[in-house]
Amino acid sequence: MKQDYKGILAYFRKNPGIFIFVVLVILAGAVCGVLLVRFLDEGPLTEVTSALHSFFNDLKEEERDLLAAPELLRASYYKNGVMLLLIWILGLYSAGFTLVLPILFLKGLSLGFTAGVVIYRYSFKGALFCLAALLPHNLFFVPAYILAAVFAFAYSFYLFKNRCQRVSIFEHPFIRQYCLYMAAVLVAAVMGGLVEAYITPVFIRLVLPVL
Repeated sequence: MKQDYKGILAYFRKNPGIFIFVVLVILAGAVCGVLLVRFLDEGPLTEVTSALHSFFNDLKEEERDLLAAPELLRASYYKNGVMLLLIWILGLYSAGFTLVLPILFLKGLSLGFTAGVVIYRYSFKGALFCLAALLPHNLFFVPAYILAAVFAFAYSFYLFKNRCQRVSIFEHPFIRQYCLYMAAVLVAAVMGGLVEAYITPVFIRLVLPVL
C-alpha cells in the first residue's frame, strides 16, 4: 500500500501539466458557455429568458415546493453522482481519457451558459443571483469534478502508455490508490449535495426579492 501511494504521487509529480490542462478544459467550457449566450439568435434567447422569468416567478409564488430539500438532494446526487461515477469508470480503461475531458468541458459549458443567461437577462441582479444559486455547492462540485478528471485522466493515460504489459486493471499496483482518491472525490460531492439542498436555497430566498 505504501509503495502504491508513493508510486502514484511520483507519477503526479512528473506530470503536473495534467492538472493544469484539466483546469483549462473546464474554464474553456465555462467561457464557451458564456459566449454561446452572446451568439444565440434572438428567438431562442427570448425563449430561454422567458422560461427563466417564469421559473423565478414560480419560485416567488411556490418557493417551498420548488426548493424542497429532499427533492433537491435527490436530484443533485443523481445528476452529479452519475457523472462522477462515469468519470471514475472511464479512468479504469486505457482509452477512457479520451472521454473524460469532453465530460468536464460540458460541465463547464453548462455552468457558463446558465450564468450567462441569468446575467444577460438580469445584469447585476442576475450576477447576485448566480452567486447565491450557483456558487455555494459548486465550491464542492467543481473541485470534485476537476480532481476526478485529473485522477481518471492520469490513470487512464498511464494504462494507455503501458497497455503492452497486458496487466488486468484490478491487478495494477495503482488501482487501490486510484479508487481511494475517487472515493474521496465522491465524499466531496456528497457534501456539495447537502449544501445544494439545505444551504443554497437559503441564499436563493434572500436574493429572490431583488429579481
